[in-house]
Amino acid sequence: MRGPALFSDAGVSDVLLMIVAACVAVLHGAVLPAAMFVFGLLTNAFVNQYSSAQLANYELEFDPLEYISMGRFAAVDVRVIVTGFINFTNITGGVVNCSDSYELLPFNQSFDDILQVGVTRLARCLDNPTFLSLVNRYTVVFVGLGVASWLLGGAHVSLFRLSGVWQVRRLRSRLFSSLLQQEAGWFDATPPGEVVSRITEDVGKVEEGLGEKQGLLLQWMATLVAGVIVSLYTEWRLTLLIAFAGLLIAASTALLSVVTTFTTSHALSLSATASALAEEALAAVATVKAFCAEEEETKRYSEALHGVRWYGRIVGVVRGWSLGVVQLLVFSCYASSLWLGAFLVQEELIQAGEFVTVFFAVLLVGVSVGQALPHLQILVSANAAGKRLQDIVQRVPLVACSTNEGVWPETELQPSVQFRNVTFSYPTRPQELVLKGVNVSIASGQTVAIVGSTGSGKSTMGHLLTRLYDVTQGDVMVGGVDVRQLSTERLREQVGVVSQDPALFQTSIAENIGLGSGGVSPPESIVAAATAANAHDFITKLPQGYDTVVGSRGSQLSGGQRQRVAIARALVRNPKILLLDEATSALDTESERLVQEALDKAREGRTTIIIAHRLSTVRHADTIIVMEKGGVAEIGSHDELLKKVGVYYNLVHAQLTEEVGEGEGDGVAEKGMIPQSPRTPTSPVLSAIAEPHQAGEEIEEKKTSSLSWFSVLRLSVPEWPLLVAGVTAAGIQGAVFPSFSIFFGRALEAFTFPFNQVLELTHQWAWLFLVLGFVSAVSMVIKNVAFSLAGEQLTYRLRCHGFSRALRHQLSWFDGPSSTGVAGLLASSPPRVQGVMLAISSLTEVGVGLAAALVISLVSSWVLALVVMAFIPLLLLGGLVQVRLLRSRVSTESASSQVYTYLVWWGYTLKQCEGPASSLTAICSDDIIPKVAYVCDINLRRDKCQ
Repeated sequence: MRGPALFSDAGVSDVLLMIVAACVAVLHGAVLPAAMFVFGLLTNAFVNQYSSAQLANYELEFDPLEYISMGRFAAVDVRVIVTGFINFTNITGGVVNCSDSYELLPFNQSFDDILQVGVTRLARCLDNPTFLSLVNRYTVVFVGLGVASWLLGGAHVSLFRLSGVWQVRRLRSRLFSSLLQQEAGWFDATPPGEVVSRITEDVGKVEEGLGEKQGLLLQWMATLVAGVIVSLYTEWRLTLLIAFAGLLIAASTALLSVVTTFTTSHALSLSATASALAEEALAAVATVKAFCAEEEETKRYSEALHGVRWYGRIVGVVRGWSLGVVQLLVFSCYASSLWLGAFLVQEELIQAGEFVTVFFAVLLVGVSVGQALPHLQILVSANAAGKRLQDIVQRVPLVACSTNEGVWPETELQPSVQFRNVTFSYPTRPQELVLKGVNVSIASGQTVAIVGSTGSGKSTMGHLLTRLYDVTQGDVMVGGVDVRQLSTERLREQVGVVSQDPALFQTSIAENIGLGSGGVSPPESIVAAATAANAHDFITKLPQGYDTVVGSRGSQLSGGQRQRVAIARALVRNPKILLLDEATSALDTESERLVQEALDKAREGRTTIIIAHRLSTVRHADTIIVMEKGGVAEIGSHDELLKKVGVYYNLVHAQLTEEVGEGEGDGVAEKGMIPQSPRTPTSPVLSAIAEPHQAGEEIEEKKTSSLSWFSVLRLSVPEWPLLVAGVTAAGIQGAVFPSFSIFFGRALEAFTFPFNQVLELTHQWAWLFLVLGFVSAVSMVIKNVAFSLAGEQLTYRLRCHGFSRALRHQLSWFDGPSSTGVAGLLASSPPRVQGVMLAISSLTEVGVGLAAALVISLVSSWVLALVVMAFIPLLLLGGLVQVRLLRSRVSTESASSQVYTYLVWWGYTLKQCEGPASSLTAICSDDIIPKVAYVCDINLRRDKCQ
């Protein structure tokens, strides 16, 4: 794999977009340091004006002299021509000559007196017009930087999001195609819940990492670099101090990143395992209820989540301590910078404005580290998730499901089947041989039954015929050609499969039948197939006829009806070979009679292979093959095998003597009494296969009620001590920077005092910076640890409770759309609730900080405070718009993810139950896959690009 796994699906246009967006993000990140440089110049103007105001009342008495103004005070070292009782506001200094040949007194003593009121040898005294001109000039520069920041920020966020949407759409399509093209052995070794977890969690993480997070990371990294450059240009001594502190901060950040990556990876793996358990239990919910095993399954699920919760707590504790250490280091850097800056000002090496520029550059470096760290963590997690997804996408299936693989004879292939010395073991159990040297020949047009006890290998022979698996040794021949040399897709098109428990999509009967020929069968072909399968009569009696929705796994139909729909789906492509795998074993007597009549009609003119456990259904077969312990025990007709009094005779005798429980037949359902499901005439997903441009208009977004923050807090009542501690710490953290503004303002004021007092005063504020840093570090640790522990506990409780409630729903609930993707929702929704708790923490911090800032600003200067407060409504409006857009985006992502999860899960189910033959062949085809994935993602792409 070349490059980061996160960008494996990036095309040329995506790369160009990301390069342009990266350049824009870097420019955006350089705006703030540039603003700090201008702010330093503005600070110089204010400080010099303040000094000029002090000097306006300072008088020197000399003999009447002539004054010439130019240059700097620093240049005055010998003689000066001045006028007595001069207003020093107009003096900029200068080396002049004596115009009247008077020997002037040295100016040194007088200049020393001037230094006592705060003018350095580098300072310029400004008159009011000059001061206002500078302020106006710098104000225009600030406005320009603000506009540039707005345009650049919007540009890089939009470009990265647009590129991310395209890449994720491509990833979904490739992942969908790859998942459904994997051989059955891969699904045997992969728990189904892990597949769902990869779709819901890993794709979501990749999607987040490919969006604006890249731009935000680059922006803050550029801010960091630009801040260092500005500080180096302004004053290198302070920059060395920054570099040392930066190394310590980087070390803490690196440690946090390593630990977070390790723990997050383990948490995701354990979460996938828990999702697998949930999916397993929910898929067999009828069995769970039959054995009253809800409590046991909930216990298994909760135990699997223990590890997820433990690793989540570790992440929270490590993040809290790391961020606390970073805060302490940042404030220590502020304190040491203040001390060194005061020393340099006192030594007349820099001015106050230059110190402010470097100081705020230090501030930006610290802020950029704090802002970049979460985005870096998201990208690291996204890259890890992308690597796991690419492992699936790039995996080459052992049995290729593509028209490009294998060959197909130009002449018509005869539907004869031959097993030659076939030996086979499943990939998950390589040491256990399921078939041992099987030799069987089936002539074209012949009906052959394969019977045997459970585990004898009869169903495995059907799997090998459709190339769900490849033989370990030997050959499986169709028409005299090894199936491994044939095109797998074309082979499966010639084999119609009807299994014991057929899997139907939650769509109309017509579309389920049409899937047998790629989802584009004309209505007359569907009706003809249904008629041949004895299904047309009961379908037309249903309230909505062929447009009736069958429910999840066809639950709205009886067992016999499902089987006849599955037979019609197998017949719609007119296969030459019909494979009936226990097609009537789970039916009652009446349903079996109806299905058997359909099967008898369906096998006319076809090579038919009947895999059966109920021997009454195979007595009229041309040949019966009896399997025992993986080998062929007997071959012959029904009468011939009974005369041998061997294995077949014993099987028949055992079935005749055992009691057979009679179940209900089609009953009321056969009469059409099926609950009506509201639906449109056609399913948007399958209709879009033929009309992809209309898919986005037909998919309706399901409106769900949002969980309020008050509800989240109510759910978190058991964690109230942690929440109280976290909210209190968040409030303290919110008050840190308003308090810092007071300290910094007082420290800056110290630079206007006599120079023999500057260093002493700034030392006092430097120590207060350290105290404030310690308070910030402690509050940061408490806030992150408390909310992380509370959030993990809440997530654990919600998952367990949600899983338990899902198991306790009536079976009819699982027939509806609400039950779709429950395991995926259990994996993805509770962490979002935890995100609400973190949002409460952030809002508390922001709220306290805003209130403290308003109070401080009103007390300091109510006029300036009112000017600043005029912009607060605009900021709040922008935030509300962003939250609204984010909520809409999350809702769309959730809906799209559920549809996507639903399709992949059904693809998996078809793999397990019927194999790629029949309906799965349509899904596996190269032209159908992109269209189905397109439908799943069209709404998501459209909404994100708006």
